[in-house]
Amino acid sequence: MLGRRSIWCMLGCLLSAACGGADGDLSGTAARDYDLSYSTVRVQQQLAAGAPVAMLVLYERGGQNDRETPVKLVANWPVEVGKSVDLVKGGALIHVVAGGAQFPDLIAPSSATFQQFGQPGEPASGEFSATFVGGTTLNGKFSAQLEVIGQ
Repeated sequence: MLGRRSIWCMLGCLLSAACGGADGDLSGTAARDYDLSYSTVRVQQQLAAGAPVAMLVLYERGGQNDRETPVKLVANWPVEVGKSVDLVKGGALIHVVAGGAQFPDLIAPSSATFQQFGQPGEPASGEFSATFVGGTTLNGKFSAQLEVIGQ
């Protein structure tokens, strides 16, 4: 018999998109081979020596001490609003989970587009579409407040 807490957890999961909340969506054949469940989406602009070097999108789950990132998108700079970034030439999709296999290499067509981002704390959103060696696909949408990391 299910406890009250289990029922509330399942109900919450059903009401959220892909068990991940209203700030993102993941789909594609990769869901057959990888646990893509997540609870939050974060969008970060990574700096090095004060200059942007990449945009990151992290689909995360777990707590402070056991955080996993089932999907981490890296789009190397320059990234412009509304312009597609070729992830094969200038980016990556990474599967960062304990004991989990990595995603295969990306092949064309694989791209990400940031429809919106500005200053830290402002909304950042976009989508990506990826194909891996072997034909596995992964598509996503994301929306979160922009964070800045690095110096």
